[in-house]
Amino acid sequence: NQNRLNSVIADLVRERLRLLPQSPLYLSKFRTAGPHSRGFGLVYDTKEAAMACEPSYKLRKMGVAVAKQDSGKKKNKAAKKIA
Repeated sequence: NQNRLNSVIADLVRERLRLLPQSPLYLSKFRTAGPHSRGFGLVYDTKEAAMACEPSYKLRKMGVAVAKQDSGKKKNKAAKKIA
């Protein structure tokens, strides 16, 4: 599957780039074709700056932020049972 291959290549590029500077790095929109890889990356000065600027879904995807355990549907169901 091409999408799986893209994610593997993006992970390899991400790991190699993380070896260079000691700063938070967020990569996205990767395209691969043959020996070439293209994508977009943001490098932040500190982790706090990245947490303030990056959207929460990207932080969860990168493993920096923790996802909520309970969904809204589950909360509504519990509220209806009580009422």
